[in-house]
Amino acid sequence: MCAGPVKVFNDDEKEFCMRQVYGVTLFLASGLVGCAMAAPSEPLKTGYDESKSVAGGEVVLQAGVPAKAAPVIAKAPQLVAVGSPVTTLNVADGKVLVERYFSSINTLRAQFTQDVSGEPFTQEGVFYLKKPRQFLWQYVKPTPQKIVGTGTTIYYVDEETNQVTQLPNNSGLTKFFTEGRLDLDREGVRVTRVETSDLETVVWLTIKGGDRVLGGGEIKNIRLVFAKNPTVLKVMEATDITGAVTTIRLNDVAMNTKVNSELFKFIPPQYREK
Repeated sequence: MCAGPVKVFNDDEKEFCMRQVYGVTLFLASGLVGCAMAAPSEPLKTGYDESKSVAGGEVVLQAGVPAKAAPVIAKAPQLVAVGSPVTTLNVADGKVLVERYFSSINTLRAQFTQDVSGEPFTQEGVFYLKKPRQFLWQYVKPTPQKIVGTGTTIYYVDEETNQVTQLPNNSGLTKFFTEGRLDLDREGVRVTRVETSDLETVVWLTIKGGDRVLGGGEIKNIRLVFAKNPTVLKVMEATDITGAVTTIRLNDVAMNTKVNSELFKFIPPQYREK
């Protein structure tokens, strides 16, 4: 197994782990999340008590930290309508869409699924974001793991083994979400194709220089699918330099609502007071 208390991986194990999360759902190329094999299926437990996640209600975190919130959940229509005409747009329009969308996000909460080509299982969890530079990828299936950005440091935590690994602050495509204002040119990302239909807009992007940009991540191409009315990012797909494809689907996306800062607090065990 990849996960364990000893942070030593042979080449085959490292390659398998890297394939699992190239980009950590496009954002963090940690090469660690998802290296445990699939466990028996069980109901997904999110970080919120969804029965109380309503306007004006109280949101209860699994960690036992209550937070007042009034999320506005974007219920986007089913994507890809049969027979819906597709129009090709200018790449400049796609660049504006991507930059404006990510720059407009101050906080975000979404459930997600993550699949990697050639792998037999789907990972599920919840993503939380609070700018600047605070985020949490909480994986709950098939094994509990998380990647937390505290605002100053990024940690990968295997919650079954309590193994903690510190990650580079500029890992993968973190800046897509954590920067106050996204500038694709500055990040070495070029829009190559844009298509739109009645229900969605799809933007294809290429990483200039491959693994020499965006924190040294090895993502080569990206595909973003935005639902319309309202504009909501629903699918992210990354292809790495080996040809492996990571696909992330976001559901129940809530933007610019209150997110509890307690989610992003993490102190490695060796630094905690006894």
